[in-house]
Amino acid sequence: MRILIAEDDPYSRQILEMILAKEKCWQVVSAKDGTEAWDLLQKGPAFDVCILDIMMPGIDGLQLSTKLRADRRFAETRIMLCSALNDRATVQQAAALNVNHYITKPYKREIIVKQLRRIEAERAAICHIEPLASMVERLGIDEESLCGMLASLQGEIEGFLSTHCQGEASPGTPEFSLRTNALKGAAVNLGAVQLATRLGNLEAGGAGHWRSAVEQVAAESKHLHSFLQAVAPVAEPA
Repeated sequence: MRILIAEDDPYSRQILEMILAKEKCWQVVSAKDGTEAWDLLQKGPAFDVCILDIMMPGIDGLQLSTKLRADRRFAETRIMLCSALNDRATVQQAAALNVNHYITKPYKREIIVKQLRRIEAERAAICHIEPLASMVERLGIDEESLCGMLASLQGEIEGFLSTHCQGEASPGTPEFSLRTNALKGAAVNLGAVQLATRLGNLEAGGAGHWRSAVEQVAAESKHLHSFLQAVAPVAEPA
């Protein structure tokens, strides 16, 4: 997950950087004010979350939130506003801008990470993938390794589709069944249950449903790719 921090106070900015640095699959970029943050947003690549201080010189956090919400390119970008201010008027302004989360200073690591985990879980649900935090707890494997395995699985699915799924009917060979089962098992273990289901349909489907089954597997592969881009843009295959 790519996260942009915009904070003019260098100490507060460093605290946020140190809090988020502990999460290996989160890529963090910092800006010293709203103007620099807007430049980074314009240049790309895209950020999944923007953590914006409200009181900044130039473009403040509320103004930057307004610009983000007015630009269709950032329709999927989540916004977290942070400030020492907790007055009703400021909170109402943030709500009117459809800000996703509002955190107040002094920072508490568990609150910030919890809110970001919620954003990550929302993206995982859209992509039909189990959230990374849940997989870490279930398997006892670190996020970086899980991201690498998911990236490898996604590459294998693409290769499988290219090699075995170009015709109009299921090959129906022992090799095909064994490969499908292996990929299905990997998908289940790595939290891609919908992908596993689609692979099962591919194996069981008759000639009349073959092309539809292939398209469904391809769609889930794209969901997995989108998930990886959101949670770990720099993940490399294991």
